[in-house]
Amino acid sequence: MAYLFKRISGVRGQITAPDLGAIVGVMEKWEITRRGGESGATRYDLRAVFSFINPLLFNDPDYTKEASVILGRTKEFRAQLAEAEETVLTGRVLLVRGVKLHERQA
Repeated sequence: MAYLFKRISGVRGQITAPDLGAIVGVMEKWEITRRGGESGATRYDLRAVFSFINPLLFNDPDYTKEASVILGRTKEFRAQLAEAEETVLTGRVLLVRGVKLHERQA
């Protein structure tokens, strides 16, 4: 599904390993940007800064990671990091390029 926004940001979000039921990282702030200029684009870039991150678990390829960010009180977007074109964690900063978003009510 394509969303109307070009760029949104917030402060509540996390990375989880659903298979483990574990929180891998807690976001301090995040920003999502729609790729390309067209309104029908279905891929997004996610940039996040963490207050906490477990880099060993984040980089473990045996577990699927999922990002979730909360916008306002009720809007939650989720993204499977395995579906992304590129994922780079540098210290406490995460850049995920070309991810698909899935909306869920928080």
